Amino acid sequence: MQYYPFIIRSALILSVCIALIPGSLPAFAQTDIQWSQQIYLHGKHKIPQIAGFDETGYYMLAQDYTWAVEKLDADMQYDGIEYLTLHKGLRTFELLALVHFHDSLYLFTTEIKMRSKILYVETIDKETLKQNEDRRKIIEVLNMGGWMADFRVKLSKLEKKLLVSDRIVVYRSKTEEVHFMVFGEGMEMEWEARETSSYLRNWLRWFVMPHSVPWERRPPIRY
Repeated sequence: MQYYPFIIRSALILSVCIALIPGSLPAFAQTDIQWSQQIYLHGKHKIPQIAGFDETGYYMLAQDYTWAVEKLDADMQYDGIEYLTLHKGLRTFELLALVHFHDSLYLFTTEIKMRSKILYVETIDKETLKQNEDRRKIIEVLNMGGWMADFRVKLSKLEKKLLVSDRIVVYRSKTEEVHFMVFGEGMEMEWEARETSSYLRNWLRWFVMPHSVPWERRPPIRY
């Protein structure tokens, strides 16, 4: 008998929720969906990734045997494509990410040296989609025990901060080093931190639970 009030209250709450659902359906039904032109991709082509948007359209990272920046206008119609130059003389750069950040389009690339790995950033002209030839070095990470660094780029939820991290694991000495950098408008660095620890003790934290960094060491990228 003591369970009846709980059952009655639960049934009442469920009835109220069911009654409210039909009233909320029209809001969803009024959502407009806008379709772009059909994009035909060959077997070896990758699906374009949307890097960001502004009032003029949408910017995408596409791969048509080579990497390119593609744009759709505000009506989701094709508006141009420009292939990226990822070499300079005998130097070769590897694409890492294309990010729309504070109304600018940033291209992140890496270069492998004999004893280090370098992360670069440059801007893309949003009208011509061409590279502005303003590549600059963000950080150079020396190899450790023959192992190279792994770079990652991540926007905050509100896209006001940009997290750049590098991580290197030395399996012989069972150690790892992680470096965080947070950038604001104009790609100006606002915060950074390093952490060196035992790889065997922390491999679960970084691979299975990558966000379980101690609170006082977490980068300020909530905004």
